[in-house]
Amino acid sequence: MSGNRYELDKNQMGERIRVLREGRQFSREDLAENLGISSRHLADIETGSRGMSIELLYRLTKALQTSADYILDGHQDLDEDARRLQITNSINHYLSFCSTDALEHMEDITKSYVISHTDIENKKR
Repeated sequence: MSGNRYELDKNQMGERIRVLREGRQFSREDLAENLGISSRHLADIETGSRGMSIELLYRLTKALQTSADYILDGHQDLDEDARRLQITNSINHYLSFCSTDALEHMEDITKSYVISHTDIENKKR
């Protein structure tokens, strides 16, 4: 059969679910319990080794406050607050791998960037 063929990438879907879960500060066990599945089942979804039913996808969207589009293909129209939360969660995920020294450097870099690119003094008032 020729033509366009769309395939879901379960690894990327699982990664988006994991990042959302961690950003919402759910443990894997807590989210799994909320969804009515085992933590092993959720781990398999997050690693891309297992798919999910439409019903489970729906429950995930509600629990993680996201859209099916975002879980399935990474596209989501977000309002400004939701986009800021998503970016903050992503940054926090990557920072979680840093040592204390590296975090201190990142803090210095962040402060320098914010001070030079925003009107932070007026925002403090």
